[in-house]
Amino acid sequence: MRNYINKAPKNTLRVLANDDLAPNYGKAKYKATFPDGRKVTFITDDTTRQVLDTLIKRPVYCASLVRVGHYVDVLRDELGNEAIRTDWIKPTKPRQKAHGVYSIACKVEHMQNISSQTNVGIQL
Repeated sequence: MRNYINKAPKNTLRVLANDDLAPNYGKAKYKATFPDGRKVTFITDDTTRQVLDTLIKRPVYCASLVRVGHYVDVLRDELGNEAIRTDWIKPTKPRQKAHGVYSIACKVEHMQNISSQTNVGIQL
């Protein structure tokens, strides 16, 4: 079921290029805390890290030239679908389609940067 909102938050980012994403690129360890108290520690890197760091700071429009959705799917595969929420903006004109906004649905904290020899993945 889709969650509809009237308009995107004012600070929602439209990603037109990789330069619009957070500049952090190397491996890093994060901790996600879900509303039910469950905690997950995971490591991510490259563009997935850039998208995560950006989502921690602000919501991001789903449609982008950088294929943000692919990296959101990678994060959802690692953390679960409930980790990243998609809100749909209600169309305001006839024949206009709803468009989405991604946002973090749990508390995610950057723990530390990791050396390049550490494997990327999730730890429960």
